[in-house]
Amino acid sequence: MEELAQVQATTAVVFGNTFSLYSDDEYEEFVEFLRRRLRSNSIDLERAFAGKRCLDAGCGGGRGSILMAECGASEVVAFDLSDANLRTTETFATRRG
Repeated sequence: MEELAQVQATTAVVFGNTFSLYSDDEYEEFVEFLRRRLRSNSIDLERAFAGKRCLDAGCGGGRGSILMAECGASEVVAFDLSDANLRTTETFATRRG
């Protein structure tokens, strides 16, 4: 169990530090990649998320959270083991309105 906790802590630090370094343009590329990937799988983004309550479990830098919100989700809850990732998600969500 301790080993698992250490792996989780390391992952949180590595990814938390990585995502927080994205510029606004890099972040947009990060979100756009997911948007294109979902559309290439014939997912209608507005239909999939509009008016729905969504959970982004393991949100990382928050691109899924941002995408769901921008596609009209009524509520998006972002969860991650990394406090840095949650701060990054909140920062970019605020910047993007």
